[in-house]
Amino acid sequence: MKDGYINSTDWNSFVSLEHLNSEFQVFLCDNYSNKVHSAISDTPRNRFLRDSDKVKYKTEVELDSCFLHRVTRKVNNDATIQLHSKYFEVPQKYIGQRLNIRYSQMNLDEAFIFNASNEKTDTVFPLRKIDNSKVKRSAIDYSKANGGVANA
Repeated sequence: MKDGYINSTDWNSFVSLEHLNSEFQVFLCDNYSNKVHSAISDTPRNRFLRDSDKVKYKTEVELDSCFLHRVTRKVNNDATIQLHSKYFEVPQKYIGQRLNIRYSQMNLDEAFIFNASNEKTDTVFPLRKIDNSKVKRSAIDYSKANGGVANA
């Protein structure tokens, strides 16, 4: 579809983005979706409608999670990670480990830790320095951090 539209279009004829979009819709309806294609011996529209009951729709939350930015971060000794100059608190059990983090670049109010099986294990939030300084913590045995593996 893309190549057919790009190769058959006079790009100098468009006066606005709206004009381009409307012409693309005409191409899509008249020249692509409703004409028989040799590979499927049917129109793309009819082929889609024939199996439309098999289409699985995602919820808005599921769809949003597909577009989260993905990074790997090593957890600092103070149980924090950094994303775009913002520190996030993570559970102490992750100290010294490299974590798969996902987050929305549009909303840095939370981030998510995912395990190797692509399952969300924790939600983490930005560090609140004043609140953090008042938290009583138990002593951390760093020899047991990262599963007892010594960090290089």
